[in-house]
Amino acid sequence: MKTSVWWITGGGTGIGRALALEALRQGARVAISGRRLDRLEAVVQEVSSQADGQDPKSIMAIPCDVADPAQCKAAADAVIERWGELTVVVANAGYAATGSMVQTPIEVWKHQFDINLFGLLNTFHAAHPHLVKSGGQIALMGSIASSFPGPGMGPYCSSKIAVQTVAQTLSMELAAEGVGCTLVQPGFVESEIGLVDSEGKFREQWKDKRPHALMWSASRAARPMVRAVRRRRKRVIITGHARLMAALAWALPPLPRWLGTLAWRKKWPRTKDPVDPPTSPV
Repeated sequence: MKTSVWWITGGGTGIGRALALEALRQGARVAISGRRLDRLEAVVQEVSSQADGQDPKSIMAIPCDVADPAQCKAAADAVIERWGELTVVVANAGYAATGSMVQTPIEVWKHQFDINLFGLLNTFHAAHPHLVKSGGQIALMGSIASSFPGPGMGPYCSSKIAVQTVAQTLSMELAAEGVGCTLVQPGFVESEIGLVDSEGKFREQWKDKRPHALMWSASRAARPMVRAVRRRRKRVIITGHARLMAALAWALPPLPRWLGTLAWRKKWPRTKDPVDPPTSPV
């Protein structure tokens, strides 16, 4: 079987790292990109030091800020220069900006969309001509939060709703070119998303407040994600609680709004004082 060539943004940590390792395990060649070169190099070193026969030449690290279209193009070109083709792209880079609608500055919204939406589009435009040549697949990292938005999560949920719309549109438009599109919607998965502030800065001293009882490991989540991409599925929902949330949102549309309103009133009852950002979303 022909070896596939993957490019994964946000590939130095969390889901992106796990996807890279799973794709490598299944025989793919993988390029990982991100803003923190030390994290990318750590993944490459991890692969190189494994004693299971994995070829260290099957992975490469490419520093890239997805908010910069020129860097995205350079990253895609680097993959082509190394391996001659690009068959799978995973637009995974992103973070979660949280806060109340009243107090979240417009600049935070803009930066959230610069990464989660426009960064995804920059990745797509850089990879598109190569995917057309290979008849490849693009996977867009959404979130179950687009089906079940909550209070205090406006910037993040809005960006992921936009990603869902982009995925649906691309699925229709790319079909004529022989390119597939997969929307990935995870629930709570181990990652650094809970340790990144609303400006996209990593805060090592923070504590991830997401519910650990519901959380899947990144390696566990990566297996069905890679399988869905390989099978060219249109959509895949990861984790049991995420599938339940999607089903409830479909069957009972008022439920997310009712639960969100109740939770917001319970946490900040009858107050006009400034509120702190809530728990980081999925």
